[in-house]
Amino acid sequence: MAELKKNDNITVKEFNSRKESIRKQKNEKFQALLTPEQKSKMDKMKQERLTKSHDRGQRGIESMKTKLNLSDEQVIKLKASHESFASKAKDIRINESLTSEQKKEQFKALEKQRREEAKTILTKEQLDKMQSMHKDRGNKSVK
Repeated sequence: MAELKKNDNITVKEFNSRKESIRKQKNEKFQALLTPEQKSKMDKMKQERLTKSHDRGQRGIESMKTKLNLSDEQVIKLKASHESFASKAKDIRINESLTSEQKKEQFKALEKQRREEAKTILTKEQLDKMQSMHKDRGNKSVK
């Protein structure tokens, strides 16, 4: 990677392609070093992370219900939207034919779609409050 970063005579597209190739080679070599038990343990850890992520998402929706005073219908629509987003994100993540850059672009488009969908579910006041909550979340200092 260090050598690749020093090379100023290539296009961004070529740089990204080579970077993706290096990343794949590194991952393949890493996987080849692992024992079957280690691979199994990594798979288990990955599944645990996914479960925790799903649980956080559910808690987030419940928190939004309280803080934004959502109706039951809005909660149902937001849960469906969240599940759809998660499924599409997973499809992007596991698609090995995409480069990292292509995945980033698809994630950006998916996130934009998610925001637009939220606008059809939430009222103007709820959207404003949610945006305010997001800004406040970024301003919290670490204690």
